[in-house]
Amino acid sequence: MKKNGLTEEETKAYAFGVTALLFLLLLSTGYYWNRSANLKDDNSQLKIKQDSLMVVKNRLDKDLAELTSQLESSNTQKSLLENNIEQLGSSLAEKDKIINKYKKEVQNANSLKRQIDELQSQRNQLQSQLDKINDTNQKLLSENSSLKQQVARLVEENETLKSQPPKTESATIKPLLSAGSFRVEVLRKNNKLTVKSRRSRQIEISFDIPEEIDINGTQTVFLCIKNQNYIAIKDNDNKEIEVKLKSGKVIRAIAQMTQKVDFNSLPKRVTIKYDVEDKLKAGYYFIDVYTEGTYVGTVQFRLI
Repeated sequence: MKKNGLTEEETKAYAFGVTALLFLLLLSTGYYWNRSANLKDDNSQLKIKQDSLMVVKNRLDKDLAELTSQLESSNTQKSLLENNIEQLGSSLAEKDKIINKYKKEVQNANSLKRQIDELQSQRNQLQSQLDKINDTNQKLLSENSSLKQQVARLVEENETLKSQPPKTESATIKPLLSAGSFRVEVLRKNNKLTVKSRRSRQIEISFDIPEEIDINGTQTVFLCIKNQNYIAIKDNDNKEIEVKLKSGKVIRAIAQMTQKVDFNSLPKRVTIKYDVEDKLKAGYYFIDVYTEGTYVGTVQFRLI
């Protein structure tokens, strides 16, 4: 039988379908409610985890910033270390050069040490020889001292001999005046006395003729100057003379100067000045003084 156009079977089927649908809806609602509750719990847990993760993240960000700062500092230190390493490398290279140099010097030093040892050995040998030479030298010095004393005596004797006129023709004749009766002065350019041979410019000789001497009239006085070898000094006016003594003996000599002297008024001082032409040498000099018939005497002087 149909009811509202549907059969009973159809109505039952429809009611069953609606019931089934409501049941499914109820199951879905329960499931959704249960699921929603679970989701709320999960969401709460997720939020807690999220907050915890944010804390961790912030801490990690802070640590990362610190690490970044440390990294930058480490990079700076790394650059400094690299520079230091480079400088140390240069220093090590220089020290290696110095070490190599020292090694060579040590090698040279070892070589020098061997040479020094050899030289020391040679020195010892030479020292031994030198000791022998010194002993010989001491003996020679002793002998030399003795020889010096002998030479000094010989020099003294030689000087004594030089100061004495050699044996000449006039030496055997007694002079009218002794050597102490004469005075000799050697003058330089400014007429001051000198004993320097190279400064000698004039020789002035003077002597006194006493009253009792047998000389009278105007006579020529001859001045004969000789060096220590008794050789006449050079002069352009040198001339050979002959003096005939009262005893009859004739003396031949070379006169450098002549001068007329009046012997009528005695006593009398005679002064003769001779201008030196050639430079005189150091040594002893002798002056013989004659008149036309008399050997007046001899005087000596020395120049240095």
